[in-house]
Amino acid sequence: MNTGRASSSADQNRYINFVRCLASHEETANCTVGLDLNEVLTFNFITSEESKTTAVFFRCYKRHANTILTCHVFNDQRGTILEPVPLFHVIDGHPMFDECVRPKPIDKYPLMRNLDPSLNDDP
Repeated sequence: MNTGRASSSADQNRYINFVRCLASHEETANCTVGLDLNEVLTFNFITSEESKTTAVFFRCYKRHANTILTCHVFNDQRGTILEPVPLFHVIDGHPMFDECVRPKPIDKYPLMRNLDPSLNDDP
């Protein structure tokens, strides 16, 4: 898997479809999105039901974004996202989709490896 910039038109469509899927579900609609310090696209879900939100996130991820990599946090108070944008402001695309990078999977995100077996292979 490419860990560089995600700038192909196919990647753009995947991000847009992924965001639209998240926006269409009550559990994931209350969200901001933006780039973290490493330019990784990150979603911050404001929720009290993390397990339901996680289930919807990964259902949308597996359906629309299984070849791109993102991160997500809940009720982020640390300012992980540098310039958060409400989810509904990016459903038709956003420049951050051109600027984001695919993070190299690390132990911090073991669930991502389980979703996409190709992530287990180092290039």
